[in-house]
Amino acid sequence: MIHPIVRMYATAQQATEALNKLMTWGFKESETTLITPSSFASPASTDAVVAAISAGHVLTYYAKILAKGVSSGHSLVIVRAPFGTGGHAVEILERYAPVDSGLPKDNELGLSWDDAAPFSSALHLPALSKAGASPFSEFWSLPTGSGKSWTLSSLLGLPELTSSGAPTTSGLGLPLLSHKAAPFSSLFGLPLLR
Repeated sequence: MIHPIVRMYATAQQATEALNKLMTWGFKESETTLITPSSFASPASTDAVVAAISAGHVLTYYAKILAKGVSSGHSLVIVRAPFGTGGHAVEILERYAPVDSGLPKDNELGLSWDDAAPFSSALHLPALSKAGASPFSEFWSLPTGSGKSWTLSSLLGLPELTSSGAPTTSGLGLPLLSHKAAPFSSLFGLPLLR
């Protein structure tokens, strides 16, 4: 996830349906944010709306623009799609008739800047203060190591190799090829080099 995907809807029902479809497809609750006018005490202050949108990893510059739409009665869905799933998120969100959010189109975007996080703004990355307890894992959509030891084998879904005398064969459930100390030399009757 580098840039959050944001869509604004005319009604809270449309936004909720879009969010439910995202969840059905497999997006996690921690990867989505739903902001409706009813999410705030009436009347909602602009600062409260901007803060809620910014909590979804949207730069403050854009959050101020989006807050105008939420204050006027529209609802907002923010998705922080893991690498490789952004296209699915956009496809799902577009099915529920989003309205113009007021944000400039991608080809009209200039350099956006968040004074509170200049490095993050320059790289278009979420600020660490907005990230959870494991920002690296969340950014790359990797599991955290808390409570479980993660290895390359477990991430790729491969069996773990054991620490036995024959880790490759036993780890993969294969029998040993030979119990001899020098199987190649024995097979061809060659003397061992000493």
